[in-house]
Amino acid sequence: MDILPKIDYKKQNFIFDKQTGCWNIEDESIYFDIIKYNFPDNAGCTPFSRNLYYHHFIDASGFTFLGEYDDFKNPYKNEKVQAVIPMGYKSILIFERAYLYENGELILERNLPRLDDTRDTNIGKYVVHSNKLQKYYIPSWKDDLITYQIKVNSDDKLSTDTMEDVRSAQKIAKEFSLKENSRCIVSRIIEFVSWH
Repeated sequence: MDILPKIDYKKQNFIFDKQTGCWNIEDESIYFDIIKYNFPDNAGCTPFSRNLYYHHFIDASGFTFLGEYDDFKNPYKNEKVQAVIPMGYKSILIFERAYLYENGELILERNLPRLDDTRDTNIGKYVVHSNKLQKYYIPSWKDDLITYQIKVNSDDKLSTDTMEDVRSAQKIAKEFSLKENSRCIVSRIIEFVSWH
């Protein structure tokens, strides 16, 4: 008698096959090249995955895998975050995914709980990321910025590319993912830390 391998379904991404009417596990490895920090320990799902269980991640000039908020919170006191993300000239932004679009189609939607944290003006704002790198010329730098974050304003600052209106962020993600044949996520900033 064959024994089937035990699968941790919390770590899997599922795709609905319209032809067969079945849910299949998605091959997430095609997105692994965007991961800079191999963390958390339950790693395996990127921020652009269809995973229905994990929704939190860090962007610190590079992404972590998805995890629970407890994996990432309080970076200054979190030994695991400190071990994986070296301090330097960067910020740590902890995000919670709200929407995932693929080729203009909404494939993941979550109702997010209300945030009462007002320690930073960025907390509670939305950002759109693409699974494809974007290049923007920044005049004050006299150089290019290469990022997964979708730049929606023409000024030099990425901080102005945060949005208070989630519907605006959804519109940008939907249109960009359709135009670029890509995946885009709309995520809310839940923690912002200067990592110097």
